[in-house]
This record gives sequence, structure tokens and C-alpha cells, in this order.
Amino acid sequence: ERILLASLVAALLALTIAYWFSNSLSYRIGRLQRFAEGLVNQSTQGQLETGPPDELNSLAQSLNKTSVQLRELVERLSLESARSESILASMVEGVLAVNSEMRVTFCNTSFLRAIGRSGPVNEGIPLVELIRDPELLRLMSRVLSSAFPSKERLQLASAEGRAFEVQAAPLTVLSQRGAIA
Repeated sequence: ERILLASLVAALLALTIAYWFSNSLSYRIGRLQRFAEGLVNQSTQGQLETGPPDELNSLAQSLNKTSVQLRELVERLSLESARSESILASMVEGVLAVNSEMRVTFCNTSFLRAIGRSGPVNEGIPLVELIRDPELLRLMSRVLSSAFPSKERLQLASAEGRAFEVQAAPLTVLSQRGAIA
């Protein structure tokens, strides 16, 4: 009877310790998971607190280093993007960029003035809604399909019949294709 009671107490003690240890690991893993998920949407600020010297602590230290590098990369990319957008927007020449589906990804005010339009253009609108000129549409389509630059002199009806020297080139960024003119 004493052995049975001692075994029962030992089992309850072991279960309590296992439960506490399991909860402690679950809490630490959950904290690491929330931190890692926060890196994606940039809602994570600061650093993870490090804990006892084990594998989860090593992972926390790696995530801390990764978060610093990721923030620096996002900051550099944002700065570079703003710089490029500013340069393109202030150019005297008209600039138009489309994606592989012939949807506008960028156009500056010079381009809009040249085709007789004003105001901002919503990113992602089909090019045919912005300009219905078949020659320009054909040129952009050809550059997209061939992946080779092309240069043509186009007389755009929407630009009061004025002629423009249009240089179009493929634009590939990572796995996305497009064209710029």
C-alpha cells in the first residue's frame, strides 16, 4: 500500500513537472512565432528577450539579428523606391510602365499631359482605359511578348496628333515581367 501511494505521488509530481515544462516551452515557442509573423507585416518592434541557453534561445537570437537586417533592408528599399519614383515623376519626358497583363503600374504627369489627361491614375487600371491608341498598345504588347526593346515614332490621336519617339523596353523585376516606355 505504501509503494502504491509513493508511486501515485511520484506520478502526480512527474505529471505536474511535465505540464509546467510543456507550458513553458509552448509559451516560448508561441512568443517566437508571434515575433516571426510580426516581421512579415512589420508590426514587430524591438527585440525578443533571450532566455536560458538552449535551442529556443539560439532561435530567438537568430530572429533578433534577422529582424534588424530586415528592417534595414525595408528602409533602404523604401528610400530607393521613393528616390526612383521622385526622379521618374519629375522627368520632362513621359514615362509609362505596365505589368505583364498590360495594367498600368506607373505613369508620370508628363505622360499624362502628352496624352491629354490630368489627375492621378489608379495603379492597376488596364492600359486600354488610359490610352486607346492602337499603335502604343501594339508596341507595348510586342515588347512584353518578345522581351526585346523597341523604338518607334508614333502619332498619338489622344495627343492631338502629335508625333513622339517612343522607346519601349522589357522590365523584369524578380519573377514579374512588364514593360516601360
